Amino acid sequence: MGDAEPIRRRGLLSEPKLEAEGTPAKEHIVLGWTLKTRLLTIILPTDKFEAWSTDLRVISEAPKASYGDLESTLGHLNYARYLIPLARHFLNKLRSRLHTRRHKNQELTLNTEEVANLNLWTLFLTKAHHGISMNGVT
Repeated sequence: MGDAEPIRRRGLLSEPKLEAEGTPAKEHIVLGWTLKTRLLTIILPTDKFEAWSTDLRVISEAPKASYGDLESTLGHLNYARYLIPLARHFLNKLRSRLHTRRHKNQELTLNTEEVANLNLWTLFLTKAHHGISMNGVT
């Protein structure tokens, strides 16, 4: 009602906030993923890609890992699997190693199939780092 308003109220919209959040942008960061709106791609940020790839490389070269390290690494891969649904299959063998609860410092030796799955996940993370289409077509 403007000036005829019986009770004066402050504006509902904050202009600086509206301008900052309501303006179209080329990139947005949502839940740790970079969304490129012009290209319609979702990208795993460089810092996460480098850290997770390093973890995978260290575990697969050894091929040993502590229970805590393997659990942490699988948590990261679980985060990435939401964008690569078909890659979920390659976590099953690794996740089965975590069914029996152990001390976080207990060392686990991985078999060749589990190491191959970790190496495959390195490729999946590389793909996510280069960008995955929001349209579901890669």
